[in-house]
Amino acid sequence: MQNYRVTTSLSYNDLDAHELLWHQEGWCIVCKIDFEIVKSQIIELNDSIRALVKNSFGLNEEETDWDTWSDNIKAKNGDNYITIRQAWEEYSEDRKYWETITNLSKGMENRPNQKSLMNLFAYLLLVEGSYSEIVQILSVLLVDAGHDLFDPIRNDFVKGFGDIEKVDLSIKLKFLEKHGFDLVINSVDRKLRNDIAHLNFRVLEDGKIVDKRNGQEIKGIDEKTKRLTWICTLVVTSLEYFTPYFY
Repeated sequence: MQNYRVTTSLSYNDLDAHELLWHQEGWCIVCKIDFEIVKSQIIELNDSIRALVKNSFGLNEEETDWDTWSDNIKAKNGDNYITIRQAWEEYSEDRKYWETITNLSKGMENRPNQKSLMNLFAYLLLVEGSYSEIVQILSVLLVDAGHDLFDPIRNDFVKGFGDIEKVDLSIKLKFLEKHGFDLVINSVDRKLRNDIAHLNFRVLEDGKIVDKRNGQEIKGIDEKTKRLTWICTLVVTSLEYFTPYFY
C-alpha cells in the first residue's frame, strides 16, 4: 500500500492535501486528462472523502500520533475495519486481473477482432471488479457515518457491510450520487457495461464493434476504460491519504 502522505507530524485538522493533489495531477498526465479542467472536481472529491472519513470514524482532528490514532480507530470500528480491509484486498486483486487482461490485449495488435473482444472484457472486469469495490467502500463509509441506504429488493435498510454486498450496484450508485460523488458516478458507462454483460454486441473481423440490435458502431472503449481507471485511482489515493485503515 503506497503512503501518499509525506508529512506525518501534522494533525488531521492541519493536513494539507497539496501532496495528494500533486500525485493526482501526475495520474491525470498518465491518463492524458487535462488537470486544469478537472482540478476543481478533484478537490471537491478529496474534500468529500476527507469529510466522510472524519464523520464515519469520529476522528480526533487534533491527533498527531498516527500509529496510536490508527490503533484506536481499528479498536473502535473492529467489524468495519475487517470488512473494509477485505474490500481493499479484493480491489487490489481485481486490479491485478484487469492489468493482466490489459497486457494481453496489447499483444494482439495483429488480431484486431480478438483485441477488441479483450478490450470489452477488460472494461466489464474493471466495472465489476475494482470500480465496484470502490463504490462498496464509499457506501460502507456513508452508512457508518449515519446515512440510510434502503434496499428495495429486500425492502429494508442496510445495516452493515454484509448487507451492502447484496445491494445492486445501480442502487449504490444512486446512493453515492445523492451524497455528492458525481465524479465517481459519471465516470462509468452503465449502458456499455450492460451491453457487454448481455452480449448485445458483435465484433467484426477488422475489430469494429457494433450493437447487434441496430448495427451502430460502439466507439470509445479505450477512452472509457482510461477514464474509469483514472477515477478509481483518484479515489484510491484520496482514501489512502485520509483513512487510518491504510497505515
